[in-house]
Amino acid sequence: MVHGDAVVKAVAPDPLGTAAGRGAHLHLAVACLDQAERRRVFSRAFRVEGPFDLSALRAYVQARAPAGTRKAVR
Repeated sequence: MVHGDAVVKAVAPDPLGTAAGRGAHLHLAVACLDQAERRRVFSRAFRVEGPFDLSALRAYVQARAPAGTRKAVR
């Protein structure tokens, strides 16, 4: 879910899928988040131009990712 009309939009996790607005599905793996960020999929998913602040989403994924999937692929 995207919050804000400012220059940088914050992407917040919505694990229950109950928030209003557009959303995007993402595996709980840091590698998937890194790949999504590199491919700029959030602009297409949210139909909004970036840049996006992914810090809250990244913290959520890192905290909940299964063991072995937390390593960044950069």
